[in-house]
Amino acid sequence: MNEDKQKIIDKISKILCQAKDQEGTPEGDTFKRHAAMLMAKYRIQETEVDLETDNFIADTFKFYKDGTKRPQWVSSVVSTFCATFDTKVIFRKFYDYTEWEVIGTFSDVETTLYFIDVVTAHIEKEAWKFFPQKTYSGKRNQFGNVAASIIWERAWELKSQMDETIHAQEGCTALVVVKEKEIQEAMEEMYPNLRAGRRSKTDMPSDKKTWDAGKAAGKSAPLNFAIGDAA
Repeated sequence: MNEDKQKIIDKISKILCQAKDQEGTPEGDTFKRHAAMLMAKYRIQETEVDLETDNFIADTFKFYKDGTKRPQWVSSVVSTFCATFDTKVIFRKFYDYTEWEVIGTFSDVETTLYFIDVVTAHIEKEAWKFFPQKTYSGKRNQFGNVAASIIWERAWELKSQMDETIHAQEGCTALVVVKEKEIQEAMEEMYPNLRAGRRSKTDMPSDKKTWDAGKAAGKSAPLNFAIGDAA
């Protein structure tokens, strides 16, 4: 193991200790996500930091309806970051909200949820800024669809950057393929009666203002992965 990688692992271990000391608090959650993002960025496995966790964990993201609408773009954002960070997802529809359960290793799940939280909050804030009337939920939904499509392209750029990090020469791609297969098998075991959902047709904006605003929101979404010096 090279010296740079060991420094990163040591830093992650310290952050996880802080997360455990403040477990159940907002600060503890922040430390946990910080450690997970470093692990995802440098493709560090749970076993390398002696993380006490099962092979796979599940964590949940909820999004409430906008008026009478169940936003299509939220599903797109969830799918985007699940694909970027090698996790799987199942969703459940309830009366006033939809719930997505993200499944994978600790680092991948927590990093996925971090980006989902940040990006959906950004799009929702921008959509309400342009269309503040409560009855304009359709406009906000269309706005989000455009932003989500731009973010999809940017997220794959992010994944490429991750794959070119210090682990690129260590068989990263092969590890990802094996992990994806293992997660799929775990899902089938956990949810034997799970049905595959059909993707619904996305309604794109019919006016230039909505399109341009949504595109700008997608381009300005916070996807910076440089969250701190690992040294």
